[in-house]
Amino acid sequence: MTIWQEAGRSIGGVVRLARFDPSALDRFDLTLDGCRRSFFAAALLLPLYLFYWFRPDTPGAGTAIPFARRLLVEGINYPLIWTLWPLIVFYIARAVGWGDRYFAYITVFNWTQIFSQGLMLLAAVTFLPSLEPAARLNLWFLMLLGFLVFEAYVAKRTLGITWMQAAALEALLFVVIETQGAAKDFVLAG
Repeated sequence: MTIWQEAGRSIGGVVRLARFDPSALDRFDLTLDGCRRSFFAAALLLPLYLFYWFRPDTPGAGTAIPFARRLLVEGINYPLIWTLWPLIVFYIARAVGWGDRYFAYITVFNWTQIFSQGLMLLAAVTFLPSLEPAARLNLWFLMLLGFLVFEAYVAKRTLGITWMQAAALEALLFVVIETQGAAKDFVLAG
């Protein structure tokens, strides 16, 4: 199977997961090799990510941040987005006895990012800028909450954990994402 076939099959699995199809996990290669290939989702999202961060109306684009600095910081940040969480979960999974299900979780989580990150980035460059600030913030929050709940469902299904454990894992993911974003913004502003 080519990487493109696997990507199509896995994205189809994400759609089935969103429909709560009990056979959705059968669409993914839940092995170590499948886990490694799931990071191809980062390559699929890279053009949209670059478009988002380097368009003229990007927050902070009107400031005096040199393009080279922005490119360097974003060039370091993007791989971190895709590797920091799997690294954190590796140690958590090993510590609490989920190690045998780690590859399944990361594989499905990575392919899920096509929708969660992809749709949020698309919204940020299409219709969100045209909304009033309060409406934009409310809609962004609802989208984020929806994706966090969906990712908790992914954790519950792949790791075989309770809703409370999945919610705690997602809460930790949210803290990691916010901390990483704040650190990136700090470096950009510095």
